[in-house]
Amino acid sequence: MSEDAKAGPEKAPSRVRFWIVFGTMVVLAYAYAISVIFAPAEERVNRSLDSYELDAGFKAMLQTKVSEAEQSDRAVLLYYSMVGCSPCRALQDNVFASEEWKAFAKKKLVFRKHIFPLFTDKPSPEQMPDLQFFMQLDEELAYPLLAVVSAEGVVTSLMSGYGGENADYYIDWVKRNGW
Repeated sequence: MSEDAKAGPEKAPSRVRFWIVFGTMVVLAYAYAISVIFAPAEERVNRSLDSYELDAGFKAMLQTKVSEAEQSDRAVLLYYSMVGCSPCRALQDNVFASEEWKAFAKKKLVFRKHIFPLFTDKPSPEQMPDLQFFMQLDEELAYPLLAVVSAEGVVTSLMSGYGGENADYYIDWVKRNGW
């Protein structure tokens, strides 16, 4: 072992100090990244629809859905998808097309589905309010995105992506977060 290494970090060569500082920075960056990845969903849920910046017509449509849900003891489920999205298609085929999901949705959900064009295509003016709300819900723009809105007009839960779960998984998720 060299005399510099035996002397401690204050006497270590500048290369060693660099790697110590660099390693510490990497660890801190990973810790921050993890907090950013997992914390934002918490900040985006349990928010009233009134707290989002929404187009007046779009807000009125959402309030109509919420009123319908409130009158029938149901929750609102917003589903955002994109043309050509493989996970979106799989969710549609494996969950939403199942008889179990259809029966549940008919009794317990006010369902709103919106399919965006490809990123290379410009959204139509009619799609812009949906896109603006989607961007406020999910900063990562991950498809598919599901948002549960309670009968009180509060976004209670968000879920993005699809990992092969079955209809029971999604039914349980809505039950936990919709009432």
